[in-house]
Amino acid sequence: MAVSPAVSADRILDALGDMVVVVDPRCRIVYQGQGVSRSLGYADGALTGRLLPEFVHVDDQDTLLAVLDPLLSGQGEEARCSVRGATVSGDWRTVSVVARRLSGSDHVVIAGRDVTASHQREQGLQQARERAEESGQAKADFLAMMSHEIRTPMSGIIGLIDLLRGTELNARQQDYVRALVQAGEHLSDLLNDILDFSKIEANHLEIEVVAFDLRKLAGAVMDIFRARAEAKGLALRGSVAPGLSRWWKGDSRHLRQVLANLIGNAVKFTDNGHVEVKVTARGEPGPDGRQMLEFSISDTGIGITETQKAQLFQPFVQGDLSSTRRHGGTGLGLAISKRLVEAMGGSISLTSQRHVGSTFHFSVPILPIEAPRGQVLPLDPARPFEGRILIVDDSDLNRMVLGDMLERFGLAVTTANNGLEALEKVRKEPGFSLIFMDIQMPVMDGFSAMEAIRRQEAATGGPATPILALSATALREDRERALALGCNDYVVKPLRKDVLLTLLRTYCQSKDSSRSLSDLEMQPPEPASETSPAALAVEPELAALIPVFLNGVADDLSALRRAVSAGDGAGVRRAAHTMKGNAMLFGLADLVECLRTLEAAGNEQVSGASSPEVLQRRCMSLVARLEGLLHDLGRGAAGSGPG
Repeated sequence: MAVSPAVSADRILDALGDMVVVVDPRCRIVYQGQGVSRSLGYADGALTGRLLPEFVHVDDQDTLLAVLDPLLSGQGEEARCSVRGATVSGDWRTVSVVARRLSGSDHVVIAGRDVTASHQREQGLQQARERAEESGQAKADFLAMMSHEIRTPMSGIIGLIDLLRGTELNARQQDYVRALVQAGEHLSDLLNDILDFSKIEANHLEIEVVAFDLRKLAGAVMDIFRARAEAKGLALRGSVAPGLSRWWKGDSRHLRQVLANLIGNAVKFTDNGHVEVKVTARGEPGPDGRQMLEFSISDTGIGITETQKAQLFQPFVQGDLSSTRRHGGTGLGLAISKRLVEAMGGSISLTSQRHVGSTFHFSVPILPIEAPRGQVLPLDPARPFEGRILIVDDSDLNRMVLGDMLERFGLAVTTANNGLEALEKVRKEPGFSLIFMDIQMPVMDGFSAMEAIRRQEAATGGPATPILALSATALREDRERALALGCNDYVVKPLRKDVLLTLLRTYCQSKDSSRSLSDLEMQPPEPASETSPAALAVEPELAALIPVFLNGVADDLSALRRAVSAGDGAGVRRAAHTMKGNAMLFGLADLVECLRTLEAAGNEQVSGASSPEVLQRRCMSLVARLEGLLHDLGRGAAGSGPG
């Protein structure tokens, strides 16, 4: 065979650093180019007479033969593939192969290029992408867990404050409650910042479009900071442009959050002068009817330098470290505000002069609407609704707080500890006006219960009872799953009284239809007697709740002991988690820490990181410590009771 064409090609490819071999119809090497020696280390001619597949990784041999067979049988002109080729030292290099049938011959010339470096880079990028995806999922999981951990105790705290506000209080107690409300609002804003930042990072942020009163929204946000401004001697004033529509449709929750961040910062960093909030419209409405609303928050504070401006909207950044030490804060507020505004389709900017003041402007497109028509209002504003409500929640405290709120609105309340109990109550006691369904529960969770209730209703042909899903997890997937299973609404804890009232107006029957809800002003309750819990302010409320907690713990503790004895990690995790959520409401740090350790031990056994035997050994001492803490708590509660 004349190999001069291959030799000629080899010389050309040699200059490019490629490897060249020529094979006969049996895939035997009849010619080896010089590039093979440079790339794979074989001496010149060392491969001649050997079968080419001998030097290809066993997992890639079929790939190579599938490419070469058509060419060696006279079909086709050219083919390409990528295989791993062996070096003389036994290592593997990734080789990009181009095979071409020699004209007028039954031989095939193969040119190979070492692409190991680029292949490794591609693998590195792929692994980085996979790690990023895993990290994103981990963030989403962490978000769900933290959301549940934070919102569950917040739900109880805010609910108790709402209940406390409805009791007979003296002037000093009313001041305390007002301070609690303001602190709760501020804490909620901080928690929302952290949770929303996590959601943005994990691409889980949701924009919710609802009708809202612009003047009321802006005024409510300003009221949060009014006492703080007055304490510093600052004038806090605001205005809405004349003629601007009062009612709009947009993401009021995130709009409120941005306003709170910017007004809060202005008050925080201003020691003298004023903070002013202005709301105006910019330009003409777009084709979809949306109008660009512009909010301006001006202050006479410390101002911001040009250098600081460049970094100000980055996470965890404040103007300077001295400001952080003096004023506190996470440094997340402005970064969150920027991303929220952009998610709503708007923009945010800043003008500032050092030691003169700053003005933040942000604009968002929102749809102006007509004022919503009033709903019916009962004649008795203290007990405005009628009907039977089913509360499904595994937390005694949550059932108590929500049940108390509903009963004050005139509703009859039935409770269930889990989805299975709820299903039985719906079957035996049909005709509930509304069901509040917690999502995360033992025995049967809220998802399964909703699905079963809807199946039961379809089988009997009865009407579909409105179901409101309650969850401490603020993730889109849970919301979509709940709605797909037939729930009417999805509410993230904590459930505030104003939100509860809105839900009841939507789903429950009021006692009278002669007046508009827009006229409703909630009246204070009847004066309490000197011996009633209301007259005793906070202490009787807490004294009443601690025995409830301890009674619930008795059952949970028994379940925990059984799970430890059986080496049942899932049971340990479930019992510890239930007890921990309730213990957090009372600030019982030692108890919470012990339960957190028990929950982690259960998780390890479930994931396979430890055996049932290891679980038993770890948990026996923890359970003993837990029992001691509960015993001390019970003695303390008894000692603080009325004597």
